[in-house]
Amino acid sequence: MYPYSFYSSDNNMMRMLSIDLRDEAYFNMLYNRGFKYIRQYHVKDFKKIVRDPTIGCIVEIFKIKDSACAAIKSEKGQHIINKSCYF
Repeated sequence: MYPYSFYSSDNNMMRMLSIDLRDEAYFNMLYNRGFKYIRQYHVKDFKKIVRDPTIGCIVEIFKIKDSACAAIKSEKGQHIINKSCYF
């Protein structure tokens, strides 16, 4: 369905493209499942950075607040979702 989607082993974290969260129906489905926090995922491998999309960024969404997370419906959370480029 979404090629960058990735679930953690305990299902409290999901990694995906921020552009996927712009779909209102998908966003609401994840929010209703308990994913209420977001942060940008920073890839450290240069080869992966070059191959990643330039529209949007890779984000991690969480059910439980983790370090450097923002509420997904907050201004900062919406800024991460609507970010135009990786850097």
